[in-house]
Amino acid sequence: MKPQTFKQACVNWTYEPGAYAAFLEEAWPLIDKVPGRLGQIEAFFLYQSARSLRSQTRGIDLLPAHAVLEIGSFRGRSSVALGLGLQRNPEGGFRLYCLDPFFDEQLAEGFLAEFRRNIAAAGLTDIVECIPSTSKEAVQRWPLSRPLAMLWIDGNHEYEHVRDDLLCWLPFLNPGGIVAFHDWYLLGVREALLRHFFPNPCLQEVAVIDYNLVAARKVDAPPTCEQRATKKRMEWALRTGSTSPWLALLAMTYEVLSRPFGNLHHFFRETISVTRQRS
Repeated sequence: MKPQTFKQACVNWTYEPGAYAAFLEEAWPLIDKVPGRLGQIEAFFLYQSARSLRSQTRGIDLLPAHAVLEIGSFRGRSSVALGLGLQRNPEGGFRLYCLDPFFDEQLAEGFLAEFRRNIAAAGLTDIVECIPSTSKEAVQRWPLSRPLAMLWIDGNHEYEHVRDDLLCWLPFLNPGGIVAFHDWYLLGVREALLRHFFPNPCLQEVAVIDYNLVAARKVDAPPTCEQRATKKRMEWALRTGSTSPWLALLAMTYEVLSRPFGNLHHFFRETISVTRQRS
């Protein structure tokens, strides 16, 4: 993915040519020191999104959102990308909450300590708070007085966990806030997004980064016809791996025709053996 393609992939910010060069010079060296699978383009998206967050919303009955929640921190690679963005946010006052069981005893001794060392090495100790817990346990204790400006989901990638992470935490996200997912290509993540993310009308302005990171903004008004069409095009582009509307139409038609048969290909090609019992 070339940097200029961010012109069509921004959620809460406008792409400027110098922004990516500044990121590579100021932030990427600190992020790249932390082991992990977050790519450079994905890190730039998280960094720039966090840097452009705003706490105020149009709802007069909503508290300003100064919290960003990360579900699944691992060693802190994406945490550093988000934290550096928040640190450079002109509004200030934001705090990053990193939610992860860490599993010190099960996976590796000192795993939580390594995360904290990486956060400290990036100079983010003052704005990052670690929550060693599962998502289900943490959401029960999360105060209503701490709404979210951004939700980054990169924890357990099984369908049930991704679904619960979205459905349990989305009510805490203020309108105008961002929700983003990592590893779209994994089956559990893909199924959760197709069932609960794309059909949700309050999630619009979808962006896809490197066919791997999927993000959207939470809106508080019914989507327009243009927004619904754009979101549907984005969904089918991810499903088919192509931006061609004709390929999307063909895939839609095949899916509709397959429903009564389970799957057209297997219905006509599958061989079965039926033995008739004689009386």
